[in-house]
Amino acid sequence: MTKKTSDFGLRVMTALFGGTALVLLIVYGKVWGSYLLAGVMSFGMMFEFLELVLSKKDRAIKKGLPLVCVPVVFLVSYFLNIEIFILFIMLLFLVFCVYLFLAKGYTQSNLLTHVNEMMFSVYAVSYLVIFPLFLPELRQLNSGLHWVVLFFLMNWFGDSFAYLVGKAIGKHKLYSLISPKKTVEGAVAGTIATCLIAWGYQSVFLSQFSLINVLVLALVVAIVSQLGDLFESLLKRAFKVKDSGNVLPGHGGFLDRFDGVVFSLPVMYTGVSYLL
Repeated sequence: MTKKTSDFGLRVMTALFGGTALVLLIVYGKVWGSYLLAGVMSFGMMFEFLELVLSKKDRAIKKGLPLVCVPVVFLVSYFLNIEIFILFIMLLFLVFCVYLFLAKGYTQSNLLTHVNEMMFSVYAVSYLVIFPLFLPELRQLNSGLHWVVLFFLMNWFGDSFAYLVGKAIGKHKLYSLISPKKTVEGAVAGTIATCLIAWGYQSVFLSQFSLINVLVLALVVAIVSQLGDLFESLLKRAFKVKDSGNVLPGHGGFLDRFDGVVFSLPVMYTGVSYLL
């Protein structure tokens, strides 16, 4: 068995087991299950991101605070139903206060590094805590279970077909500077697969909604999901790492697996809330 075959087998097995567990959690866990799933995604991605970007002597505090905040934010959101925007403002305020306090341990010469890490933390709060909160919000909408299942199916099928077609016939690089293996052919195939799965799912489970609107939403989700994937590739390229982690065999880390998912969640929520 070649290494490529072995890697693909690991990728498939992880997707099957992980996907099955995810769907069961969404279906039978109802709203609390979606909060749990979003919280696990958020915590895993946050841990990997902070490991990647923090380097100064006070990294334990800078890393520990956001990791503690993740379960707190999800519990507060679940039990108190506080609006996402208010949670975002509260988290930003906390980040700014902590970094202002820690600044006294720096000199003028290395203060810029401290400020840069503060900006990384602001990014982490925005992307890795707030964005995942749109998953339970989506679950609570009308036909929310089906929208969540469709959302993950679109991401899985889009990602899988982009990978397979890119490997098989990909010739034209999509963005070689930050992601040399991604191809235009793969991106197009992933987008088409996303729209096809949306079409099939709509015809069976969501026929009360306009097919045209569902397909437009699928197209936008496919594009934004791939942008999220590219954005995470940009981070890895900047920090000279291949994968954000190895917790998911064949896929890398949480950032590698859920980058496009989290990036496109607000788009999916907005589309279902206001366009359908």
